[in-house]
Amino acid sequence: FFFLMIRRPPRSTHCISSAASDVYKRQELEILKVRIDALMGELDNSKRYAHEVEGKLQRLKKESKAAEMKRKDLSESVKELQRQENEANKNLQEIMMQQEKLEAEKVKSKESVELISTTLESLYKERDKLDILMNNPCTCLLYTSPSPRDLSTSRMPSSACKKKKTQ
Repeated sequence: FFFLMIRRPPRSTHCISSAASDVYKRQELEILKVRIDALMGELDNSKRYAHEVEGKLQRLKKESKAAEMKRKDLSESVKELQRQENEANKNLQEIMMQQEKLEAEKVKSKESVELISTTLESLYKERDKLDILMNNPCTCLLYTSPSPRDLSTSRMPSSACKKKKTQ
């Protein structure tokens, strides 16, 4: 601001310094009023800015609380997922152990099947031999010590095994 000093006629007192001092005092008061008004405007702006900052701070506090709650929820979710993962790993280990047992049983079953198959083959061969013997009968005599009643007969006949004549 620029102030122009204008001299006015003296008042009741004839002291020049008194009139000039009144002008200066009034000018100083005007300057102070203008400065006070400017400071009041700045104070109002500062209050508005402080109010805005306070509002932002309150919003940030609410967002911080919400973020903290979300972090806790996520932390609990992570713990639950870790627990579920541990449980799944235990189940997987049990399944793998059962699978190993089943594989061992499969090997044993395969060995048993092979043994049964070999045994069946030998049984079939024996059956075939029996079938041959049954279809081609042969009379074989077994001689033992003569009985006291049979003293008159010879001990060994000329033919020990006679084939039956087919009719």
